[in-house]
Amino acid sequence: MSSLRYFCLFVLSFFLISESSQAQINGLDYTLQKRRKAEKFDTKRFSDHLFVSGGVGVNMKLSHDVSDVYAGPLASFYLGKWFTPVIGSRIGLDASYMSVNNGSKVGIVGVNWDYLMNLSAFANRYNPDRLFELVGILGVSYHNAFRHASYRHIWGVNGGFQGKFNLSPLVDVFIEPKLTFYGDKIDNDISWRKYDLFGSVMFGVSYKMVPLEKRITTQFFRSFWDNMFLSGGIGTRVLVSKKMLSADITDWFGPSAQIAIGGWITPVSGVRLSADGGFSNWQSPVNGVHYRLKTVGLRADYLLNFNTAFGGYNRNRLFEVIGVAGIEGAYAKKSADKATFSPGVGLGLQGNLYLTKNLDLYIEPRISFYTNKFAGGETVSKMDALTSLSVGLIYNTAERDVRKNRDEFENKVFSDNMFIAFSGGLGGIVSSPKLGLTTRQALSAKATLSLGKWFTSVSGLRISGTGMIIGSAFPVGKPNRYNTIIAGVDYMFNITSAFTGYKEDRVFNLIAAVGPSAFCRDQKIYPALEAGLQAYFGVTPNWGIFLEPRLLWAADRSALSGLSTYKSFLPTANIGFSYTFRGYDRAVNRTLFEGETGSSYFVSVSGGMSMYVNNEMFKDRQVGPIGRFSLGRWFSPISAWRLSLSGERVRNQNGEFSVHGGLDADYMLNLSTLATGYDPDRLFSLSGILGAKFGLVATSSRELRFIPGVTAGLQGTFRVSSALDIFLEPQASMYFNRFDGIRNQLVVGNVLLGLNYKLKNKSGSSSAGDDLENPSFVSAAVGTGVWGNTIVSRSGEAKDKFAFNADVTLGRWFNTVSGLRLSFGTNTFRTGVWHNSDKMTILSLRADYLANLTTCFSGYDPDRLFDMIGVVGVGAAFPTSNSDAKTTYTAIVGLQAKFNINRKLSIFVEPRGAFFGDKIDGKKCPAKFDAAANLLVGTTYAF
Repeated sequence: MSSLRYFCLFVLSFFLISESSQAQINGLDYTLQKRRKAEKFDTKRFSDHLFVSGGVGVNMKLSHDVSDVYAGPLASFYLGKWFTPVIGSRIGLDASYMSVNNGSKVGIVGVNWDYLMNLSAFANRYNPDRLFELVGILGVSYHNAFRHASYRHIWGVNGGFQGKFNLSPLVDVFIEPKLTFYGDKIDNDISWRKYDLFGSVMFGVSYKMVPLEKRITTQFFRSFWDNMFLSGGIGTRVLVSKKMLSADITDWFGPSAQIAIGGWITPVSGVRLSADGGFSNWQSPVNGVHYRLKTVGLRADYLLNFNTAFGGYNRNRLFEVIGVAGIEGAYAKKSADKATFSPGVGLGLQGNLYLTKNLDLYIEPRISFYTNKFAGGETVSKMDALTSLSVGLIYNTAERDVRKNRDEFENKVFSDNMFIAFSGGLGGIVSSPKLGLTTRQALSAKATLSLGKWFTSVSGLRISGTGMIIGSAFPVGKPNRYNTIIAGVDYMFNITSAFTGYKEDRVFNLIAAVGPSAFCRDQKIYPALEAGLQAYFGVTPNWGIFLEPRLLWAADRSALSGLSTYKSFLPTANIGFSYTFRGYDRAVNRTLFEGETGSSYFVSVSGGMSMYVNNEMFKDRQVGPIGRFSLGRWFSPISAWRLSLSGERVRNQNGEFSVHGGLDADYMLNLSTLATGYDPDRLFSLSGILGAKFGLVATSSRELRFIPGVTAGLQGTFRVSSALDIFLEPQASMYFNRFDGIRNQLVVGNVLLGLNYKLKNKSGSSSAGDDLENPSFVSAAVGTGVWGNTIVSRSGEAKDKFAFNADVTLGRWFNTVSGLRLSFGTNTFRTGVWHNSDKMTILSLRADYLANLTTCFSGYDPDRLFDMIGVVGVGAAFPTSNSDAKTTYTAIVGLQAKFNINRKLSIFVEPRGAFFGDKIDGKKCPAKFDAAANLLVGTTYAF
């Protein structure tokens, strides 16, 4: 039996089953026994009873010879109108594609005009509520068939039936079998019948213009702002060309992505501005060379909402179809060729599925036509056609009644709506050309700490510090990972609040972020730009979790990959948590703080490790010591200043190092108090720190330079007693002016562990008239230290660089704050860095001024456990054991931490820096003076 018979039997059986399933239809009703008066619609508006329809299906060439039967996909789009309940007409486009028996491909594109007759309405009168209707179709067509480079223009006639199921007054779905007779050679083969017969079955959907009286609508607010939307999607694309038909069509598809912003001017009409990019493969028909066509462009589209035009505006409609037409321009780059700009036009159809009041899911097929400069070679005709299919999400502004119910954004004090966040993520460098790494080799990991603030319900600012381990291939061809620090500032835009109004307890917020950053790799800083999109989920009014994909791009091509000829960027996916500070009552907490008899001033001593932040950090001998002594004051429940004397020794992987000492000035923000209020008995507190550094550095080349810097860190404090805390403080410092003698900027990381001693707030103040029970004292101390010219040497072992120090003093306190002591000291050290080098001793006689800082800031208390004393002194120094050395001046600056056992006896620790005239050790110093750092431990007896 021929394929034509099978096709006809299928069509007949389908409609017999469909008709028998309709209980209200009787076969006798179709007997043409009496001529009835022609029915008419109640309304005479031309727009009523218009319809658009689209469908997909199968197109098949029918033949007695099985080897001559071809089949392929079919798609169509029609616009039509019912003039009466029985008579209608439609015009439309269709396209099909099929493989013929020798493996080549045939494409058929054309236009159809059809006469429509509603057989159900003709036989059993018009019923707008009828579930199923049968429609007869008779029409003519004109098609363009192309196979390889051959084209034929063919006329045809067709006939068939459409069985449609009316789901609502607006929508119906249909199945449409049809036979079409074409002139011969539509497939470029000669038929003995002098014509070609095709059969098709199509499934589709129609949208019908609903009369105004029957429309179900909602209110449309005229403000453009109330009807704006953002959208983004991904998909696939293909450049239509002749060579597509001679190979597997899937070889020509490539990825694409789009973002857009737009709005509805009326319920029917809207505008959209979008950016898109992607690539697809194609083969030139001229030279057969395969190319990859990369494009990026802008589109300006007009939007026509068919559902609204046909059925009235209804924001709660489950599904809508939107026609898209517009102009566009794109930069296209074919493999290694130079990018060229081409103007074009585009047509598409967007289907929107309603998810929530603000969110829709869409699918959008589109075809864009450009001049033939777009692809740079002949494709099908003088126009290049780029087809695409994208799927994505649309985020809509809220309706006006929803926006009126928004919360008031409170910003009573600066700390309101501040937030701190921590996140971790994974990513990898994307480059052109590719780095040639496996997924595991390219994998990069990051950790980010951020502090920010929302100034309005829509706009905020965020400062972030990121530590990252990046997988790369530098040197060339060698998989490698390197460490980096990224510091950035982001402007944050709350899309949800902008579109729907501010809600403090909203579960979900969509936030865009963009800003500049500094990318530090191998102690070199590269300017960069970062952008991200954060999906924030509020767990409580303060706590939230978020997912944030981010993209980093550096202007210097060598920044990421280390290869200046590689174009690269760094995408990452991050997940983290955030805490938002809300409801801090400044007046209440200030009252508690000022009424507290505990602490405001504090002193601290700490030590730890210091290292360059580079690929060799944490490795053997790359970690150096750091020490710091600080004085500070909490001048509000959340804010404090801190002044510190610090010294550190930093060594790089080449054995060269820098010795740095100076003054640090820091601002401290108590994040725990900001979050939960002032509590002096809190077991653990977390504070953020931001500050500046001013000091001197000596390098292995014995250069001495002034070094400014900035620092940031966190301090975690554990309460031991009302007077004593233990703290851990990681921080990162950026130094300038060639800290290591080479680079203009570099980053040093420190981790310090220390003690905080909180000074009690006593009433009254110190004065010269205060009585001292035991104003006179003697003391003795011993300790160790380092000599400047020795410690900066690259050779020698550490033990040979330590010195021996001893001091004996006699002094007297003139009042509770000021005192004077006469000191005799000795400093013994090796002038060389080898174990058998000669030792040298310097004797010194000084007069030191003493200032009791604890009494100065907290008042006099003879039973105080701890005192912090500042020491400044000058005198003469006498070198021994070196004939080249000469007698010169000496000066010291230090701090004495004194622990009082009773009113007469105490023990102390005294770190200090000592300075001498040049050549006291017989060697010339580039700084024109010599220096030493000492740490002494001793005891004091008062009488």
